[in-house]
Amino acid sequence: IQTLLKGIKDKNINTKIYYLDILNDRDSYSIEDNKLVYETDSKGNEIKGTKNYFKLMEYLDDFLGEYIIYLNDIEYNTNEKRIPVPAIIFIKDGNILGLEYGSIDMNKDDLYSIFEEYILDMYSSTCDTNIVEPC
Repeated sequence: IQTLLKGIKDKNINTKIYYLDILNDRDSYSIEDNKLVYETDSKGNEIKGTKNYFKLMEYLDDFLGEYIIYLNDIEYNTNEKRIPVPAIIFIKDGNILGLEYGSIDMNKDDLYSIFEEYILDMYSSTCDTNIVEPC
């Protein structure tokens, strides 16, 4: 997030960033006897994800890939999509421009370049492409 904040500051943009912790809202799996099973909560209920999590997944569907778990060189396909954590969603005028995740392992310069492109897309306008703020 520091790289994203730096990009916004460098472009002198006044914007809001919303943070949503969905880690406990999504489904949770474990592997038992080489089978993929839902984990259970303290009451024994399967952890399948909240209603709001699945609603958010509907909006992000075009940006999500298959959720595959790898354990001991074995691939377990859940046959469903999943919102990765952490993820950054870039939105302009209610439209999703992109979803970036897996960026923890990227170097800061590459990450900065990716975020910079989204920031420019979000704050440039058709009235002057050199302006980095809404007209």
